[in-house]
Amino acid sequence: MIEANMGFTEDIHRRRAIGHTLLVLSPKDHVDAIVSFDAHPDMKSEYLGSRLNYATYARRLVEKVFRIVHINSRALSAEEIESIKDTDVVKVINVEGARET
Repeated sequence: MIEANMGFTEDIHRRRAIGHTLLVLSPKDHVDAIVSFDAHPDMKSEYLGSRLNYATYARRLVEKVFRIVHINSRALSAEEIESIKDTDVVKVINVEGARET
């Protein structure tokens, strides 16, 4: 596994990094899966009138048939929930309560 810097995306309100993402590579260095550690799945169809930004990038990857595992995504919109239900390449894992005290 390697950590990937997904770069920066600008919108009219702020500049924000897309981060907390790992790429899982197959033996031939092809991306096998994307693992995202984020509270938001970033699966919106569009956000602030744009189809390509920090709130939509995962949806665009799914459209290109990348497999995505979201770990601890907990703030999902109704649109994102439906989008995730409609595909078999996205998995959401909630690890809340798995922390040791």
